[in-house]
Amino acid sequence: MNVTTLDPLLAYQATDIRAVALLGARLFSYDQAGNVGPGLAQSSSVSTDGLSWTFTLRPDLKFSDGSPLTATDVAASLERARTDETNIYSAMTTPWKSVSALDPQTVRMDLNVPTPKLEAVLSYPFTTIVPAAHVDDTDYYKSPVSAGMFSLKSWDGGSDAEFVRNEYYWDRKPIVANVTMTGIPDPDTRLSQVRSGEVNFAPDIPPSLIDEVADPVKLVTTQLNGFYSLVPNNAVSPFDNYDVRKAISMAVDREQINDEVWQGKSQPLAGFWPPSMDGYANDVPAGRDLEGAQAALQDTLCEKGCTTELYYTSAYSGEAEMAAILKRNLADIGITVNTHDLDATTLYSRLAGGALPMAITLNWDYLNQPSGLLNYTLQQGASQANWSFYNSSQMNRLIDQANQQSGEQLADTLAKIDTLFRQDVPYVNLTPSPTFAAVNLPEDDLVVESTSATYDFERQ
Repeated sequence: MNVTTLDPLLAYQATDIRAVALLGARLFSYDQAGNVGPGLAQSSSVSTDGLSWTFTLRPDLKFSDGSPLTATDVAASLERARTDETNIYSAMTTPWKSVSALDPQTVRMDLNVPTPKLEAVLSYPFTTIVPAAHVDDTDYYKSPVSAGMFSLKSWDGGSDAEFVRNEYYWDRKPIVANVTMTGIPDPDTRLSQVRSGEVNFAPDIPPSLIDEVADPVKLVTTQLNGFYSLVPNNAVSPFDNYDVRKAISMAVDREQINDEVWQGKSQPLAGFWPPSMDGYANDVPAGRDLEGAQAALQDTLCEKGCTTELYYTSAYSGEAEMAAILKRNLADIGITVNTHDLDATTLYSRLAGGALPMAITLNWDYLNQPSGLLNYTLQQGASQANWSFYNSSQMNRLIDQANQQSGEQLADTLAKIDTLFRQDVPYVNLTPSPTFAAVNLPEDDLVVESTSATYDFERQ
């Protein structure tokens, strides 16, 4: 999949997110284990009421063009994230009241409610810091400067985006001098080019090909903090009826999806929280119940059969196979499904407009902390509760509580969220989201999160 945007507020596709991550620097950063630590901010402090945070920047920070990076740039970037209506992650900025520069080295953020996980949120790519003079210039994001490990060498909107090591980067410089991201839709071609050495890292290898990954190429398996879902639009008939959604969930064969799509390398998931995250309940029944599904359909528009359209993108591994299984599963309860493969950009654009009755989606978060996954998969906002258009005042209250809690209080709220999710069935979780990549690099620390682009690394 090609890079489509370098604007941190619009980067939703995995390829775009990784391109932004190569370029961007944030106040905080996270490592491969998900641990959050200082980034551009060398320290932080919070008021006793939890409503005001102060961040002290590292000295002598610079962008890749050599210009200074100051608190003014940080405040302007975060204020844009807070106020820009195009920000698809806007739900995560709801607690923010204002961001200001106290002096060139000091940033203050005032909050509407306490947010214990704020440092984690400020490590997300959408909080990338850009020069204050360009925050509102849409043309700027076609060729932005960088405060991250790499700077942009070239990208014209096509299949290739080239990056070079940023010599002004504040931290240890990467051992790689150049990175080229190349969109190669065909997975066989991606794997073949890793074998030949044309590229070094090829993500989104379909499970059907993992047995073909052999020395000297390595297989890298990653369990993301997220899930694949079958998402009905709760605002349109017949999916505005809870019983229809419940029947669909009961009819889905998650074991079959795990066995046939993921070769048994994932697991069925009927609750909200994936196994890699706090809140996961391992006692939620995930088996199929056709008798219960048929009973749920009584007195609904689908009692004697109905027809719907299911959209997915084959750009993401496994979705085409999932669509075929779901089509057969729902036929068993009289729901005829016509499937449609769209490119990812078109799919999510049409989902955002509420134009699709049902779709397969993939959602994942960078860290094992609840606010991200909650805010864009269960709450109204730019991503409309995982594009389901589900809107529950009770769920919104629980999400607000979770965003302000920690420890045992948070654990209790996460359990309540899982229970309400299973009660309301806004959409149907299928499995967690494993990803498979082929790599011919000896250095483990060169492996990055999975995207749909291949990488060519040049060492120096």
